[in-house]
Amino acid sequence: MSTSVPPNASGPRAASTPFAELEDFFRSIGFRPAWRASDAAPDIRLDVGEDEANYVIRAEIPGVEKHDIELSIDGRQVSIGAQVKRESRQEGEKELHVERRYGRARRVFVLPLDVDAERTEATYERGILTVTLPKSADGRSRRVAIS
Repeated sequence: MSTSVPPNASGPRAASTPFAELEDFFRSIGFRPAWRASDAAPDIRLDVGEDEANYVIRAEIPGVEKHDIELSIDGRQVSIGAQVKRESRQEGEKELHVERRYGRARRVFVLPLDVDAERTEATYERGILTVTLPKSADGRSRRVAIS
């Protein structure tokens, strides 16, 4: 099944909407809610894994500079946000079809156990944000710098 994106759909998505949590739930199970189908907000797609000591998150955020990514941790809650900026066009260039999405993207989810925010590491390379979150009983809040 393929979804068509209207050529003029490039407006930014609000950072927080009344349905944000519900949208995150639907997105987490692979379903894009119909009320957002025409809103061309960029998606952040995630893979979350774990071993005995850590959770590892790999977030696909292509076309973003690392300084435009926000990562914060509060106990078991992880928040990843990014600003996907539109490149400027050359003078005289005309768009014939637009499928790429621009604007603010955000994912918030809760892990099964608290993590040690002080020892969390994050790297961004070739459009993939990799976050290693050591499991911990102490769940202090922290904003994480991305290297």
